[in-house]
Amino acid sequence: LAELATAAGRTENATRFAGLAAALKRSIVEKMWDPKAGRFCDGVCDDPKVAGKHSVYSDMYSLWLGMVPQPARPGVWRHVAQHGMTALGDYGVFVYLSALASDPAVDGGEAILTALTKCDNFSWCETMKLWDATMTRESLQVSLQHPTMSHAWGTSPVIGAVNGLLGL
Repeated sequence: LAELATAAGRTENATRFAGLAAALKRSIVEKMWDPKAGRFCDGVCDDPKVAGKHSVYSDMYSLWLGMVPQPARPGVWRHVAQHGMTALGDYGVFVYLSALASDPAVDGGEAILTALTKCDNFSWCETMKLWDATMTRESLQVSLQHPTMSHAWGTSPVIGAVNGLLGL
């Protein structure tokens, strides 16, 4: 919002929004960053329901959104890459590839290339074979001769290729 307000010439709003964003980020880091693990917890670390747990989801989102402190970025990035796309779903894979693309220098793009080219149960290859998935037409009606599982979020591989492999 601060960037939009700046672009619109509303400097007072831009300053206010930038301050709110900085305060929110400080609170998130203070309450959810686990310095011992070098990762964000899956909620407020001290909350008994969270019990200091960490997951690939917290790692992916915090990496993608630029929340992970610089010294911890390579470790969090490696944890995300090691998890792979297993059981992340279409939305999760978008964030997964975006997180890997946020710092491809860690491995020169190998993790993204692996994610985009593998052909197991959790891959684009399998989705294309089973459902004719693409990034174009969507038709979930089984009564149609060729129903598809294509959705706009099926363009996640573009993020991996353009951002992560080409660096654009």
